[in-house]
Amino acid sequence: MDKYPSMKETNATVYSTEVTEEELESALTDEYGVKYSNDGKRLLEGCHELESYKIKDGCVVICNSAFCGCNSLQETVLPEGLLNIGWAALGDWSFLQAIVLPAKLQSIGTSTFAECRSLQNMVLPPHLEEGRNRIFEKI
Repeated sequence: MDKYPSMKETNATVYSTEVTEEELESALTDEYGVKYSNDGKRLLEGCHELESYKIKDGCVVICNSAFCGCNSLQETVLPEGLLNIGWAALGDWSFLQAIVLPAKLQSIGTSTFAECRSLQNMVLPPHLEEGRNRIFEKI
């Protein structure tokens, strides 16, 4: 498994975890200020003022650093169809205490949970268990 996975094949479609300025400029922004790709498949950028957030059904990728630094976020609900979480995507959530990762999750990037000091309970799909330590590494 790559240290920094950037692409994952899902049903013959490739979704990148990297985000361009053009994508951010043309992104769909939901009522909470969270930005998604135009097809809704990729969460591009989170909002720093949220305490709780349910990621939209149909989202299959959380892009690199999407919610990094959203330290007011205490809880999130990940969709069952989520396949890939980019590096540092959920890092530095000071108040996150628990998270359940979907069973269908295929890859999770390095440092995804770096600096999540309050995280006490995480359910990780068995096929991703061997990479558990690297998801807490600092970048």
